Amino acid sequence: MNQLVSIITPSYNCGKYIHRLLDSVLNQTYKNIEMFVVDDGSTDNTKEIIEQYVEKFEKAGKKLHYIYQENKGAPCAINTGLKYICGKYFVWPDADDWYATDDAIEQLVYTFENSPDNVGFVRGLQYIIDEKTFKVIGTNGDKRKEYPDNLFDSCIDMIDSKKYFWFPPGAYMIKTEHLFCNYPDKDIFYLGINESYGGGQNLPLLIPSLYKYKSITIKKFIYNILSRGDSVSRKKRSYDWFINKRYVFLENILKNTILSLKEMPYDEKGIYIKNVSVIHNIFKFLKAFQYKQKNDCFIYYNKILSEDKEKAKKYRFKYILSQSYFGFAILSVLNFPKRIIKFLNRKFYIYQINNILYI
Repeated sequence: MNQLVSIITPSYNCGKYIHRLLDSVLNQTYKNIEMFVVDDGSTDNTKEIIEQYVEKFEKAGKKLHYIYQENKGAPCAINTGLKYICGKYFVWPDADDWYATDDAIEQLVYTFENSPDNVGFVRGLQYIIDEKTFKVIGTNGDKRKEYPDNLFDSCIDMIDSKKYFWFPPGAYMIKTEHLFCNYPDKDIFYLGINESYGGGQNLPLLIPSLYKYKSITIKKFIYNILSRGDSVSRKKRSYDWFINKRYVFLENILKNTILSLKEMPYDEKGIYIKNVSVIHNIFKFLKAFQYKQKNDCFIYYNKILSEDKEKAKKYRFKYILSQSYFGFAILSVLNFPKRIIKFLNRKFYIYQINNILYI
């Protein structure tokens, strides 16, 4: 088990965070690793930090490369890095996150090497770590759950994606040849600089493998996500930002990535493109409901109704409440016990995790 693993990490002004990722890669028990940090026009000390680790990587039998580009966004940084990688397997952790265990990459590679050829996607579970206390405040994935081996529909249907799918990429590994079969020019689709929307590289990297191949979920926590108040994905946003920017961006990324799938028949692409439109109208309806936007609830519900009557049935009760005078308050009261139970169950699970980690 000595296949080369390629790592690409886009980094923009992450000089004070990236040392944790570099240390965690340096400490990996799996040795055959090449890592490319693509500096996306940073104005901090990112370059100096990375250069301090080059010799350390060499002494550990690993390779670390620094690449600079003008600021063009994380997806473009991924495209820059893709021109250099040679590994059989590929991972792309974020610059401010890090591996939770020293054998994380070894576990991912071992799972691939001992799986049939129809497996194209392996992942582990993820901790969400508070920036100030460094304690676990959430997770992506749950050891108590069973996960399907086909995650494509869960990825596309983002409404229910948290049941089986999560988007932060660090605990994922794919086969490089599968990626390049879909992107022979080694360029994933991207819309330009979309750092304010976040995550534009993840769907184009994941979807080709998810569509054609089966997935395996290792039920172990192998990756830490730093919850930063100033990070792109965790800033508080306005209603207008979600409706006119975030959801439009995600919809465009999904549709164009689906259209790029070389293995998907044309008719099937049409079905999924339509489904993506419905899903994002549901997103907009739910966000309008959350922000108590009565007129927008009317608009988006009727769009859902015109596109997919079956899906519209699921949201009819919320729609009726949204158009009534006390509807939002009534639903809030009805859902309160359910929210409390879910909250307490999650808190207890996190409490158990922290006791295991810190006591």
